[in-house]
Amino acid sequence: MDKSKKAFSPVITTLIIISVSLLSIGFVWIVVKNIVQDGAENVSLNKLVLSAKIEKISINNTSNDVKLTLKRNSEIGRVTGVKFIFSDGMNTEIIEMDASLKELERKDFEIHLEELSVSDLEAVSAALVSESDSGNEIIGEASYVEVNKGNSQEIAEANEEGASLYELGPGDYNFSLLHEGRIRRYKVHVPESYDRTKETPVVIYLHGGGGSSEGAENEGLYSYSDKYGFILVAPAGTGVFRKVLLTWNGGEWEINGKIENCCGYAAENNIDDVGFISKVIDKLDIDFNIDDKRVFVTGISNGGIMAYRLACELSDKVSAVAPVAPPAVPKDCNPVREVPVMHIHGTADPCAPYNGGTGGGCLGEVTYEMMSAEQMVNKWKSIDSCSESSSTSYQKGDASCISYSSCSRDAEVEFCTINGMGHTYPNGSQYLPEEKIGPVSSDLSFDQIWEFFERNSLR
Repeated sequence: MDKSKKAFSPVITTLIIISVSLLSIGFVWIVVKNIVQDGAENVSLNKLVLSAKIEKISINNTSNDVKLTLKRNSEIGRVTGVKFIFSDGMNTEIIEMDASLKELERKDFEIHLEELSVSDLEAVSAALVSESDSGNEIIGEASYVEVNKGNSQEIAEANEEGASLYELGPGDYNFSLLHEGRIRRYKVHVPESYDRTKETPVVIYLHGGGGSSEGAENEGLYSYSDKYGFILVAPAGTGVFRKVLLTWNGGEWEINGKIENCCGYAAENNIDDVGFISKVIDKLDIDFNIDDKRVFVTGISNGGIMAYRLACELSDKVSAVAPVAPPAVPKDCNPVREVPVMHIHGTADPCAPYNGGTGGGCLGEVTYEMMSAEQMVNKWKSIDSCSESSSTSYQKGDASCISYSSCSRDAEVEFCTINGMGHTYPNGSQYLPEEKIGPVSSDLSFDQIWEFFERNSLR
């Protein structure tokens, strides 16, 4: 007997249609989601992902403050901060601020300029900052506004061009960023030879205790940056005053059973200078095309021990270090890789004595028990697993260098002694009278430091 086929009931038919539709929508959403995620991951610097518009700006000549109203456009993405770029046509100050900004939301910002005068401002740019799923920082399209010099009234937006100021090229820049609730600053000198399409090495100069980021220029390193084509970075330490008498938290060391730490305000307040420098390197990698296998550090005195601390704790980012007249090597120094070290010390140094002992009183009443230069070099020979095999790598006048190159993973420890040199940077400035800190020597210069850096990239 033939049986006719039963049709689905209208209710069941409707449920099937809804189910199939939901599955289809779900599939399409998964595809779209993957495309968006892939785009965010693979095009991490896509400047079309995030954008905002400077709607108005006002400047206060008396307080050197700038007030801006920023309106975010409707693109997708979570905003974590804003990077502002101020220019007077010759100099640039760049300030990054933490801020969340939803789609189409307006937000007011008030910024105090440290390096530039608002009466000389010619242009302001603002770019939104976000973060990809992998943790990489993403920079949005920049909003660009021309400013009438000296105009302290509210200024309507002049023009909207895509990110012209954000394509950073040769020049001098003053950056600031927020780290652990503090505004931290660093200067960057980019040589004329810089090419955005080529990876460029970086040299970080750390000033001495009581100094400032101006020290890099005073020691003549800007000209070496131009000569050798590296990006020069001069971070500023911390102190009671924002721009002078600054120090680094170089950590603790042990000598003759006694624990010492250096220096001053930074050490007393346990400032996270390692984290700050690490963040500076990360920012450089976004703002410029740097070679992350050639990031070098040099510094003098308190800046010298800070260079050693970075070698101990940031060896995954720092390729090699060349400290001048540091007081010691930090205790518990366990880098994740062998770090090439060039130690430079003058025999007539009254502040960080070549033979060790009591020192540190050149810029104040505080003194420390310090390691000798030989003790510090031996410490690094041990850390880098070097043999006692050595050779003379440099000799000129009162300067001589011995290289221990038979070390683990081809690391190198170089020990440079300069007879008669005081607590000064080689071929640098006589920043205090000779009777106070001893003399400068020109028998060794940054030329030799750069040669050491050039043969010791990150491996």
